[in-house]
Amino acid sequence: MKNNFTLPVSQDTLLQGIRWEPEQIIEAKGILVLCHGMAEHIKRYDAFASFIAQKGFIVVGYDQRGHGMTLTSMDDMGYMSDVDNFEAMIGDLYSIVEDTRKQFPKLPLIVLGHSMGSFILQRFVELYGMRIDGAIFSGSALNGGPLITIGNFLACLITKFKGRRYRSQLMDAMSLGPFNKPFKPNRTKVDWLSRDEAEVDKYVADPYCGKLFTVSYFLDLTHCFKVIGKNFELIPQDLPIYMFSGEKDPVGGQSKLSTKLFKKFLKIGIKDVSFKLYPDGRHEMLNELNKQEVYQDVLSWLEAHTA
Repeated sequence: MKNNFTLPVSQDTLLQGIRWEPEQIIEAKGILVLCHGMAEHIKRYDAFASFIAQKGFIVVGYDQRGHGMTLTSMDDMGYMSDVDNFEAMIGDLYSIVEDTRKQFPKLPLIVLGHSMGSFILQRFVELYGMRIDGAIFSGSALNGGPLITIGNFLACLITKFKGRRYRSQLMDAMSLGPFNKPFKPNRTKVDWLSRDEAEVDKYVADPYCGKLFTVSYFLDLTHCFKVIGKNFELIPQDLPIYMFSGEKDPVGGQSKLSTKLFKKFLKIGIKDVSFKLYPDGRHEMLNELNKQEVYQDVLSWLEAHTA
């Protein structure tokens, strides 16, 4: 069963979401909250969410502000807040988690964040890790260093002269442009997403996917990376964590940055952390050629951590 819902999170933002439910909701094993990536929307997760729901879990997904059904105007795509995009989206995830807990107070609740959603989740578990029962990171990475500092400085400079709503081809090219290079000759601009050409073509044809984001997004993203990097020790050590990535995911630095994140979790003493790296996989493992294997691996981890 699938139901739409809304959740007001501020005077001007009404989150639009979908809840996938098992046939016998009173026998649900747990809850999985989905936090999607940049320039996409929650309906892209329908096949995965339906699979998990059929196995006895409630799945809650929502379109983040600046995305999908939550948009009130296409002009606002890629613009989330006049103050801080990521602070706003982290607050939205908190609102979704708390609202879901009120509805199902006895069920264990786990959050899965993909790509941008995984970076939101990284900061979320630093601030509110005690409010959830597990975290799953898809297509994630540990970002920091000189390139992030340079990107933040440049975004700050462009914002100062052009404003937060300006859409910078330069920032987009610097941030996302290199992702397709390892997959030449390129068929599309987003070959890096998946080896499944049908999934890539659906993304390209979707009016809610792949649009140029505002400069404030990149400004707040690079700032968020710097904040995350200084606060990993705040993550509760008893919070179970599962990571999965494609070996050739450029967001994960062709597995270097994703492995670095896994090692960081180990270093800070997370007691239950595991990492699955899929050979030849690209960025969206939930939309890859072997997605059924990925679905089953996530399900196995969920069942083991909600028993």
